[in-house]
Amino acid sequence: MPTTRALYARWADFTVADGVAEKITCPVLVVDGEHDQTLDGEPAQLLAHLTAPATHLGFDAGFGGALHNQVDVLRRAAGAIYDWLDDVLAP
Repeated sequence: MPTTRALYARWADFTVADGVAEKITCPVLVVDGEHDQTLDGEPAQLLAHLTAPATHLGFDAGFGGALHNQVDVLRRAAGAIYDWLDDVLAP
């Protein structure tokens, strides 16, 4: 079983620039917090590489949810994500 350190080392090598994102064919929701220091621009990179239908759901300090995982507005973020799922999965 790999160690946590090995897992993090593997994550550090991951990039969307090597054609991974272009292989995605299903609709994608990219959630992004304005002050998310954990992802630091990665949502924009992913959006630039996606060829599948993509929706950007951005949160800012004025709306709330500007931090990683929208920890300050979890219910609002979950509602927006579920609304997107309802739209995408509607028959």
